[in-house]
Amino acid sequence: LFNSGAATLARSGESLLEKLVPVLMATDSLIFIEGHTDDQPIQSESFSSNWELASARATEVLQFFVIEGVAKEKLRAVSYGDTKPLVPNDSDAHRQKNRRVSILLQSLHN
Repeated sequence: LFNSGAATLARSGESLLEKLVPVLMATDSLIFIEGHTDDQPIQSESFSSNWELASARATEVLQFFVIEGVAKEKLRAVSYGDTKPLVPNDSDAHRQKNRRVSILLQSLHN
């Protein structure tokens, strides 16, 4: 979805997210968009920490969905920074897997 160290959606990321829009528009669930990073310290004038980078990425995805017509009342952006890796951050390939945005649906009905 994003280039390394960036929070602007890549065109390929937009294409992927566009496929989710009909599903998200049809659901009554809350939609949590979770931003994650690898454990490499961010060295950027735009972001002082991985928390901020992960937050910016989650918010970018949220704003994309709003522009595409998903009700903003259903959307939540969450930042986990580097605290919830999928795999150990011990290689470039693993770090790439940990740089992600997760989308979770939470039913409003018990």
